Amino acid sequence: MFDMKCNECGTVNNENAKYCNNCGVELKRQSNSQDFSEKLDNIGKKMQKAGCALTFVFTIPILLAIFFGIPGLIIGIVIAMIAVPAVLKQY
Repeated sequence: MFDMKCNECGTVNNENAKYCNNCGVELKRQSNSQDFSEKLDNIGKKMQKAGCALTFVFTIPILLAIFFGIPGLIIGIVIAMIAVPAVLKQY
């Protein structure tokens, strides 16, 4: 059972109540689930963008290793270590 708290006086009312039992103010139901859903969507979009950017950043060391061997891998890892914090800071 979900009790509704009056925004005016703070009295806890029954979930089906339309008006506060103490002060008579109309109780308004808040749509927290919709706000929560929008926040999750925004977080998901940011994570997707960050994931794409990080995939690209981690591809650089692999490509450098393929074309230039161990020195290329080392340079690629250094580039990735510098780029990852910069990419994550954007998101």
